[in-house]
Amino acid sequence: MSQPVTATYLATVQAALARTISAAMASQTPLVQMGENIDKGSCICGLTRHLPGILTNIGNCELTHAGTGFGLMMNGARCVLYMKQLDFLLLALDQLANTMQFVRAQGAPVDGSFTIAAIVCDQGLQGPQSSFQGLNGICSTVRADGFAPVAKVELERIIAAQLLRPGFRILAFSQRLFSAPVADLPLLWEARDQSCFQFAEGRDATIACFSFTLDSGAELAARMMAGGRSASLFSLHPVAPHRWERVVDDAARTGRLIVFDGGKETLSPAHKLAAQVLLAAPGVRLDIHTREDATNDAVSDDRFAPPLEELALCR
Repeated sequence: MSQPVTATYLATVQAALARTISAAMASQTPLVQMGENIDKGSCICGLTRHLPGILTNIGNCELTHAGTGFGLMMNGARCVLYMKQLDFLLLALDQLANTMQFVRAQGAPVDGSFTIAAIVCDQGLQGPQSSFQGLNGICSTVRADGFAPVAKVELERIIAAQLLRPGFRILAFSQRLFSAPVADLPLLWEARDQSCFQFAEGRDATIACFSFTLDSGAELAARMMAGGRSASLFSLHPVAPHRWERVVDDAARTGRLIVFDGGKETLSPAHKLAAQVLLAAPGVRLDIHTREDATNDAVSDDRFAPPLEELALCR
């Protein structure tokens, strides 16, 4: 049975993030929170505004920051590292890859937690070091869970469940969407590991969204609905192993898969999902849209080609 995609819009994404993170921290002690000037100035673009408890200001040395976080985690403490740009996480890859391997080799459960909360500068070209959007690639390289929530229910549920969960993960937030109203999409289904959220069920297409593209997916679903057709709508996150069976089954049912991916990786999870769908149902029609498909990418990469209004008309 088709379910329409209807969204109401509340506070801005930035305000919702700050409020949700602060609420998740309210009763958590002891807790180490690190970041550059997180208790003054811009509060890392508003992400750390009104955080409770003790905050630790740190300098520009991401490799040391990540090593400190892992050390605290392995000794039973809880730590959150806030980063202004995902770009800077590349400087900590040695710790992320090798220390994570060391933790896995221990074989024992980890009581402490370490979360990196980073902003992704995805609103367009801003210079050689401010356009990295490769959360999927980092998570794949270091075999760590990653989350890129967009909708209100994703923000609330992922932050509440993942921010201080034992072990390590990366939370990423889109700066492109910071000033936009946060979408309150109706939640139909949520994977146990929060790797997948479903917001609509339709009969004519399956829309799967990676890397902060849920707004584009929701817009396309709404345009299709206005044209008398309906689509299922999913938001997917880089959590390993990739459990996309529900999306695969839905695409086999509708006969059409439309994938959006804003990560800009050459080999993106969009192509892996498409391969899984074709193996399960070879006759499914595929439409894969990544940021490298976008028009005039050097100026703005927040839209896809072809335009959504054209894609919505395709049958």
